[in-house]
Amino acid sequence: VAAGVVIAFLASVCQSVTGFGFALVMVPLITVVWAVKPGVAATVLLSLFGNLMLLREVRGHVSVPRVGGLLAGFAIGLVPGVIIFEKVDEDVLRIGVGVIVLIATFAIFRSPEIDRGHDSLGLRMAAGAISGAIGSSTSLSGPPIVLYLVGRVREIDAFRATVLAYFVPSSVVVLVSYAIVGQIT
Repeated sequence: VAAGVVIAFLASVCQSVTGFGFALVMVPLITVVWAVKPGVAATVLLSLFGNLMLLREVRGHVSVPRVGGLLAGFAIGLVPGVIIFEKVDEDVLRIGVGVIVLIATFAIFRSPEIDRGHDSLGLRMAAGAISGAIGSSTSLSGPPIVLYLVGRVREIDAFRATVLAYFVPSSVVVLVSYAIVGQIT
């Protein structure tokens, strides 16, 4: 438990500085000391509380149309992600977490080269669907959303607010889904 507290603190520091990254720090570390599925569920729960507190500070800057499209896509990715979370062996999930973290790190590092001009409902829904599937299976829902928003939302408060406004409802839905399938008791 002590290791979990220290890991959650480190993840919180990362998120408070950048507005995202809690799961990118917490999941790989927590799954070293805890089983994967409880670690993922704990990450979603803890990130929800942190996101609620941070969103209060920047709520007036949310890009509502973007969040709506992202959440519509999230709904598409949710069910496959929960099925993966429920059915896939923990060792396979652990490897998946590692691969996703590596890909996300590289993609975010390369993000300045991403097409900044194109934006559409379809793109929002695609980012949301990928985030929904990855997030509900590993709690690493952030990278697709961050990569979508890079260059499209230039003001830092609007960027953080939009990310957080996506994470709060999506985290609630993921937690409810985990409870429905018996992963949270």
